[in-house]
Order: sequence, then structure tokens, then C-alpha cells
Amino acid sequence: MKRLTLHSLQLLVAMALIALWHIGATVKIPAGWVSAKAFYPLDPFFFSTPFAVFERTWRDFVTGVIWYHLGITLLETVLAFAIGAIGGVLVGFWFARQHLVAAVFDPYVKMANALPRVVLAPIF
Repeated sequence: MKRLTLHSLQLLVAMALIALWHIGATVKIPAGWVSAKAFYPLDPFFFSTPFAVFERTWRDFVTGVIWYHLGITLLETVLAFAIGAIGGVLVGFWFARQHLVAAVFDPYVKMANALPRVVLAPIF
């Protein structure tokens, strides 16, 4: 498949998803015989429209507000990586030096390693 065709199809899928998001957030669906009230497929309390998200993001970039928040996010990411890396290296050295500790924790380490990383995301 040509690269241009692939990129065109990827862009088309992205546009279709944004269109479905917009329709789900703005168009009321009549409930029919189940209920007298019409409802939004995507509750406006939880889902904004794509235009409102773009507008807010643009305003935050123009006013410079977003840079503060991006800085905090970057700082937290770097700190979390450093804490995890240092902790992992220390625990690894501990397991390497203390064979009994490594043998005791081996099944738990293997069990945790078998979990998909996506499953752990909601916990953290």
C-alpha cells in the first residue's frame, strides 16, 4: 500500500471518530417508547464537544496558561521515572545479593511481570 493512501485512510478514520464524537455530544436522540425524554448518547456532563476542546486548548496556548501545567506534568513524569528506576535498581541489587529474598519474591515478581501494563494504568 502506498504511503499516501495509508496516511489518507488514517486521516479519514481520525475525522470519522471526531465526527462521531461531535454527533454523540451534540445531537439528542429521541428515546421512543422507553422514555418520554430525549437523551444525548454522550452525557454533556462528562463529554465536551470537539470544538469546545479545541477552543479551550487554543486559548490556553495563546494566553500561556498551558505552559505552567505542561511543566508540572513534565516534572512529575521525570520524578516518577527517577523514583521507579532507582527503586527498581535497588530492589534488583537486593535480590541479586540475597538469594533467599529473591527466591521468596520470585513468584510474585513473575506474576506482576505477566500482567499487561494496560491493566495497571487505572491503579496509578
